[in-house]
Amino acid sequence: MTTQFLHKKKESSLWYYRRRFPQDVARVVGKSVHMQSLQTSIKRDAERMARMVAVQFDAICEKARQDHKFQQEIKQAELVTAHGAEAERVDSAASAAIADTPRSADSVLARVPELIRLAATRVVEEQQRDPKGWLDTIRRWKDYYSCALTAPMPSPGPQTAIEAQACLNGIELAIQGQPLPSEPVKESTASQRTIAALSGTDSCAETWAALCDRALREYKHKVSPPRYRLAVSKLPEIKGAGCTELEIQEGLRGWCNARLLEVQPRTVKGQLDCMVSALRCVLPKLTAPVLRELQGVMQPRVGDRQSMPIQEIRAAVHAFKSRPVPTKVRKDFGGGASQFDAIAVEVLAVLGMRPSELIKARPNALVTQEDVFGKQGLFLRLVDGKNKASEREIPLSDGTREVLPVQQLREMLEWQEKNTRSIAGAVTSLGTRFKAMTSGYTLYQMRHSWKDLAVHAGVDSELRERLMGHKLPGVAATYGSGIPLEKGLDALMLVRAAIGL
Repeated sequence: MTTQFLHKKKESSLWYYRRRFPQDVARVVGKSVHMQSLQTSIKRDAERMARMVAVQFDAICEKARQDHKFQQEIKQAELVTAHGAEAERVDSAASAAIADTPRSADSVLARVPELIRLAATRVVEEQQRDPKGWLDTIRRWKDYYSCALTAPMPSPGPQTAIEAQACLNGIELAIQGQPLPSEPVKESTASQRTIAALSGTDSCAETWAALCDRALREYKHKVSPPRYRLAVSKLPEIKGAGCTELEIQEGLRGWCNARLLEVQPRTVKGQLDCMVSALRCVLPKLTAPVLRELQGVMQPRVGDRQSMPIQEIRAAVHAFKSRPVPTKVRKDFGGGASQFDAIAVEVLAVLGMRPSELIKARPNALVTQEDVFGKQGLFLRLVDGKNKASEREIPLSDGTREVLPVQQLREMLEWQEKNTRSIAGAVTSLGTRFKAMTSGYTLYQMRHSWKDLAVHAGVDSELRERLMGHKLPGVAATYGSGIPLEKGLDALMLVRAAIGL
């Protein structure tokens, strides 16, 4: 039977004994699972060791149950000593109203009026039972509940300070002969009035713009700033939406269909969910419209795996370089760095990097060091990449030749360090501008073209894969100290010449 508790961790050859604690034991020991290494990778030995650990597991459970029972007995004894037998009688009366109730905030607050009335009723009953000594009994009750304000009593006593205070309030109201508070009248909130308008039971008193403003004010404090900005930018694009549920759904559906046709993204679910979530701040029952999006093989093919023609790469690099300087000058670092598009496209074309690797790079990625042959040069160090193989150092210059303008690259990396935009957002922004300039090509297609150029130029296969950040087969990935300076520069200069830069 112990074999069912044998377990192996991922990427580990050792066997472990893994067994879940019973619920009563888990509450005492503070964890739900017991896991212990058996210090062997042989299953037969693990089965033998598991039987010994199973005995230890049973001992842990037994000791935890005994300790828990002993602590409960001590608490009960202290309770009886402090408050006498009367505390037990008060607890049993209170438990009739609060037993088997979920310990949520709403349930506790909903029980307050009932506890006040119950405590007041007990005062009246005690006065009728003992007309002479009822005040002494009530005083002991008050002492008991006062202690529960700072130290909640074990069940069936009051579990929260709010319940204890409710009992105290009921006792005071009964002693002073004051009327008990009536249940609060539920008033319709603004959101309920809006829902009534959606169902047609009330007239729509606000416009779509006012509804969006009110929803965004409440939505701002519930989500992160990027998600709030997305809702702010997309909700005004909903045209012709009214204030009824049907009109809002039709407006959202129309926006989604137009977006899918105009931009042709794979999905608009994220943007739709953001807008619906914002509107639900004032319309809790609003549901998202049903959309039919292309899924699976019906989605349009993405040409990232197709190489970009060399003449198109050359034309794109020259087009970005010859593009006029934008007249709009950014005063902060909250947006995309379009003034660095030319150097970014040139770097991706010559070095064959992934777009995200370039956007993640910072000024400290430019390092001057010596290679294994003792030759000093400037390298672009890439870390935190897709995998271990993608962490590499690409040679850029040996002091006499450069594969690309290093100073412009340094300025771009300094800008990226100050830019507060997310990596994914910056990559998408650059890719959108590149696609518009090249009539539909993507940045990643230049990476496929780079390999074609390197193969055509006769670059060694191992050097080529190291420059691209691919994992080498076999032990070739284990040996070697990276990319040599001279050989790496020679390969990159061949690719640059093949592009015609």
